[in-house]
Amino acid sequence: MKRIFLLALFSLLLGATACTKTSTSNTALTPVDSFEHAHGLAVDIADSNKLLIATHDGLFLLANEQDQNKKSQQKLYRIGDMEDDLMGFSAHPTQPRTFFASGHPAKGGNLGIVQSTDGGYTWKKIANGVNGPVDFHTMAISSANPSLLYGWYDGELQKTLDGGLSWGVVETDVPTEIISLHPDPNDENTVYAVVIGGLMMSTDQGAHWTDVGEQMSNNAVIALAVNPQDPQKMVSFSRNLGLAISTDGGKTWENQPDFEKYEDIPLYLVFDPQQTNTLYALSRSNKLYKSVDHAATWTEITWA
Repeated sequence: MKRIFLLALFSLLLGATACTKTSTSNTALTPVDSFEHAHGLAVDIADSNKLLIATHDGLFLLANEQDQNKKSQQKLYRIGDMEDDLMGFSAHPTQPRTFFASGHPAKGGNLGIVQSTDGGYTWKKIANGVNGPVDFHTMAISSANPSLLYGWYDGELQKTLDGGLSWGVVETDVPTEIISLHPDPNDENTVYAVVIGGLMMSTDQGAHWTDVGEQMSNNAVIALAVNPQDPQKMVSFSRNLGLAISTDGGKTWENQPDFEKYEDIPLYLVFDPQQTNTLYALSRSNKLYKSVDHAATWTEITWA
């Protein structure tokens, strides 16, 4: 099991290489059977029946629809024709059709920071970032202040205070590589980071960092989600604890054993912002799981 965790962590850090073309004008949803190499997950803030999946070759939509007999079924679509490698992805917390991304374009090199304002059908470059074009392997937007975004590139933490147009390097004391970033939904100054060897937090927009919880110390943490309505409630997946919940801001954690039945590793965990007892997990095997009781029990999502 330890070897599996190390492999999963290694894959998060390295990611994948460049893919294919950048979207220009296609506004179609194309039905597909599968996706590969997922790099991000978000719930559509306007419709909890829709999940957005950022991947090695573009953005995908999983929608819970009704067939002609009014029976619910999950359908998977490619959004538009963009097939870039979206290594970093973040959905705007109040504008349901606005997304930010970074990664690798079709022609090689790095994307810098790109933005879509039409639900992912078309994208435009809005910035290079510092020492860019950057390739953020993690990026995150603050729900408390949507003009504030973070990204991690080439061993440096960057942030923007103007919605992604201009970026600066944060002079930070974070001691190791940041794997994923998770802003506090209520406090724009507080941000959590999954790092190599544990979980850390900053209360000054990334300048200074402290460890969060003894149980996360010297632990291979793979995924984290912060409840968008109550940041004291968190869900994580790690080598030492498996899937676990915290109700005190990460100070203590309790294992939730039901997920162990899948023998899978969640790489991404997200809350439904409208129904915060509901969570989704996107795994290393490109499977999706859902919980409606704050991570106590889980079911696998399948699609036609």
